Order: sequence, then structure tokens, then C-alpha cells
Amino acid sequence: MPTISWFYGIAIRMFFNDHAPPHFHAFHSGHEARFDIGTGEMIDGYLRGDSSDSSRDGFRAIIRNFRRHGRRSAPILCRSAFPAWTPTMTTDIVHVRKLKRLGDYRLKLWFTDGRAGEWDFSGLAAKETPVTRPFKDPAYFDRVFIEMGALTWPNGYDWSPEALHADMEAAGALKFESAAA
Repeated sequence: MPTISWFYGIAIRMFFNDHAPPHFHAFHSGHEARFDIGTGEMIDGYLRGDSSDSSRDGFRAIIRNFRRHGRRSAPILCRSAFPAWTPTMTTDIVHVRKLKRLGDYRLKLWFTDGRAGEWDFSGLAAKETPVTRPFKDPAYFDRVFIEMGALTWPNGYDWSPEALHADMEAAGALKFESAAA
């Protein structure tokens, strides 16, 4: 997942392939939270720490940057203050914890919520964008690895684990497996 900003030890990242609402991921001290770009509200996750003016100013700067550089798919409502980060928002954000290459653009994936399933990624080979062209070669697809809980390839393309999990769940492709799997 590309890191788009660093401030006060907080890494701000976004996935190439993610789901609505438009959001970014903030990482700090081993914790992760997702923030809605349109409202600035924390969607889920947890960031330990404060709601200091410097942190809020950093988030405001990120949202202003989205506004200036083409992130206009949703209205940007830059609030005057962001909510405090509190332990009451402890929703676990799902990640990929293990993968197995099955060939023909298929992977078996194990998620941190205990569910697993197989998924066909052959649609990547059909996309005609600079970042997806390498996927026409199945050997390139097989270079997939897990970085920060997301499927990632050497060219920086990544796949949001939350979006992937939601798609697989909607298709009935996930089932619970033992932790030993």
C-alpha cells in the first residue's frame, strides 16, 4: 500500500484497489485506523494516543491535499476538529495473514478473522492500465506477497484486504478454518 504521507510518526496509506467510502489508513505505534476522507471521521480501528492540535492539523492537511489533487468523487467536508481517538473504537480491521498460489490467477487466502477461501484474480490480466499490464504474465501475478496484511506485487500494486474480504464474503467464498490451517 503506498505511503502518501508521514507526520508525527503517523503513516498515511491508501490502497490502489479499495472500496467505498473513500478513506485512508493511518498507522501509528502498531495500531491502525481508517478515516473517511469526506467527513474526517474514524471508520474503525484504533490509534493509541492523543487528539492533539498537531495531529488534527496533519489530518486536515491530508484532506486539503485530496481536495486539491483530484479526489473529488465524494464531497469533502473538512471539519474544524477531528474526534478524539479512544479505545472505544476497537473494531478489528481484517488483513490477509497467509496465501497459497494455486495457479491460473487463483489464490487461497487466510484472513485474520479466521476465515479462508479461494479467489480468482484473472480479471487483473484484462485491465489495461500501466500498473496492471504486468499481470498479463501469470508468472508476474505469482510474485504476490503479503505486506502489512495486504496482497502486494513488486510494482506497488496492492489489493485492499477489507474490499477483498467483503467481495469474497458476498460471493460465499469464505469459510471458517482452524488456526492451524
